[in-house]
Amino acid sequence: IHLGVAVTYDRITLERCAYNDASFRVADANGFQPTGEKIDEDAALGAVRRTTIDVETVAAAARSAGAHVAVSDDAGRFVCNYLYFRSLAGGAPCVFVHVPPLDKLDLASQLEALCLLREKLVDAV
Repeated sequence: IHLGVAVTYDRITLERCAYNDASFRVADANGFQPTGEKIDEDAALGAVRRTTIDVETVAAAARSAGAHVAVSDDAGRFVCNYLYFRSLAGGAPCVFVHVPPLDKLDLASQLEALCLLREKLVDAV
């Protein structure tokens, strides 16, 4: 389970897929800022890798238990997508979870939802 912050999100979001496209709008912490580059040279630019976890079912179960959880088809094109695309190549069950900034969803609510999601994700695998 990977976690990252999505500054425009207002709820916890399970990412369904990642793209073979490294186009960072800003540099990462090491100054790396690719544009239109492949993450995996053996795959086509823009190729999609999807998680094998049924994130819709996991999100629905979490919502039924009171968590505000969404599903997305776009992990962005920054470090989150880069890491997720690499991880999905490994064959093991993997998911990327974006959390909103704390000013949009407080820490206690995030921790509660993440603990619930962890339980539902384990059940799904």
